[in-house]
Amino acid sequence: MGGGNTKEGQIKRALPDAWEVEGAALDRSPAVSDAPKVVVLGLDGAGKTRLANIVQGQRQWEPSAKGSPWKRYDVDVGGLGVDLCVASGFPEHRKYWNEMCDGAQHYVYVLSLSDPLRLPMAWSEMLADVNTRQPTSLLIFMTTDGSSSLTSSSVLHSFAASFAPIAPSIRWTHKEVDLSADPQTTAADICSSLSWLVSP
Repeated sequence: MGGGNTKEGQIKRALPDAWEVEGAALDRSPAVSDAPKVVVLGLDGAGKTRLANIVQGQRQWEPSAKGSPWKRYDVDVGGLGVDLCVASGFPEHRKYWNEMCDGAQHYVYVLSLSDPLRLPMAWSEMLADVNTRQPTSLLIFMTTDGSSSLTSSSVLHSFAASFAPIAPSIRWTHKEVDLSADPQTTAADICSSLSWLVSP
């Protein structure tokens, strides 16, 4: 698989280390697996990998490797297997999001309440992605490490006007999650939200 002239082959040549270490994310399409595909997007440092680690039962933070454009997890969500594809948010990796998102209908967007200076940019990028990709369902995780006075409710209120044209066309919800040194958020909390995301 992954001939030299295919998209997979081109990406493999460009990022051989990431491909071998993290696995061929593009190889697992809906045609190969019946598991719902959930893609997790957001800026670098938003907490995407930390959320995935908690789901996997790892309380220790393991930052994503800057050389890797994505990482995949097979997650059990209420007895349903889910193919969780977590994208790197580094600017040089976002050009691979289209390939990683191919075939996905369920999207998680992670926004950091502890990064207020970049929050408007993160929100704008989320809106652009949702407009372009037209997901069936969208889950917005708003992460905090305890250092911000912002809340998910205040952010939604501030950006309500920009989100209003999109909201009626998709199923969406949001959840504020604690990613502090001793997080209150549990794997069950995150899986409950993922279960809502992939439910019919």
